[in-house]
Amino acid sequence: MTARWQAVEDALRAGAPALAARADRYPRWFADAVVDRSRRYTSERERLDRPADREADLAARALFFSPVDAAKLQVPIAELLRARGGALGATAPRVRVLDLGAGCGAMTLGLLAATAARGARPAWQVTAVDRDAAALAIARGAIEHLAQELGLDVEVHTVTAELTRWPLPPADLVLAGGVLNELPEPQSRALVHAALAAVDAAGAIVLIDPALRESARRLHQLRDELLVAGAAHVLAPCVRQTTPCPMLARPTDWCHEDRRFRPPEDVRAVADVTHLRDGNLKFAYLVLSRAPAPLAVPAPGSLLLRVVSGALPGKGRRELMACGEPGRVPLRRLDRRASPQNAWFDELYRGDLVEVPEARALAAAAPGGRVEVAQDDTFPVLRFGGSTDEPRD
Repeated sequence: MTARWQAVEDALRAGAPALAARADRYPRWFADAVVDRSRRYTSERERLDRPADREADLAARALFFSPVDAAKLQVPIAELLRARGGALGATAPRVRVLDLGAGCGAMTLGLLAATAARGARPAWQVTAVDRDAAALAIARGAIEHLAQELGLDVEVHTVTAELTRWPLPPADLVLAGGVLNELPEPQSRALVHAALAAVDAAGAIVLIDPALRESARRLHQLRDELLVAGAAHVLAPCVRQTTPCPMLARPTDWCHEDRRFRPPEDVRAVADVTHLRDGNLKFAYLVLSRAPAPLAVPAPGSLLLRVVSGALPGKGRRELMACGEPGRVPLRRLDRRASPQNAWFDELYRGDLVEVPEARALAAAAPGGRVEVAQDDTFPVLRFGGSTDEPRD
């Protein structure tokens, strides 16, 4: 666990002191609300807007789910900073952030923590929008508390409104965490197009949704629609800029992140009881812009592939699935071919980019093909530090 995610949890408790005190005094009340909210997002989605106890649900959102959701933003932000050369925004005095469906402020808190940790400390102008005024009050208090703790210049505005009816003002960065998942597809699509209209060529949009098959595949479909229409470029996670998304070929496939993470102290205590969010960060995401900005440019004669799975089961080998311009590409190294030269393959993990000779990548995309890692293969690996603990299988 790193200090910055503990600082985020502390900020949320400072933003909701009465709820934090009640959660500490009545742990069962709090744990039951955490379980209820988890069920409504997974197996009981017909109750998404009908919590068993609204005050308890707000406590669960602010004190359990938001600290973990904030940490998810470090992955797309690390990649966005890489693509933008360390800058977020153009030449305005403040970086203008729209946090759509802000809730208790998880996305903005994650943005501030992740950028500060990477040395990016601009002046911020945050507009947090949500229909829940009580959640926004927590967000404001938490953001102001974290800004003070990190020594950041942050101007916060909150707007209580329905996202689908609120005209988006110009922005450098638009954040939407868990929003598209809660909207009907026509409305979610319209919101993304409105966000694209709100940012200029130097701006970007970060969309994060649950790592569920349905919500992740909706992001894949949205990606394809935007690319076909020429409405946006995908900065991350895709290194493939063509359509269709290979994950849409079979209804059982979807692309999502699974990053090692140790939750902050109070979240961990509840996770030990509920067995929810007691492991990795799991989510699906897209980083969009109106202008292209590649994460990295491979050497001539090479292609970048994104690792999109954990280690696949099998004896006598280590194998992972990757994705790139050729489509889905298996990467495999037989145990008998392990060597000091290819030791990098032992560390290869979901989300990493690996630079593979183009001819081998294209051949491996054929039915039954794969990239066989030889003893002397030394493929470059790009890792943007998107997890709080160094990941291992």
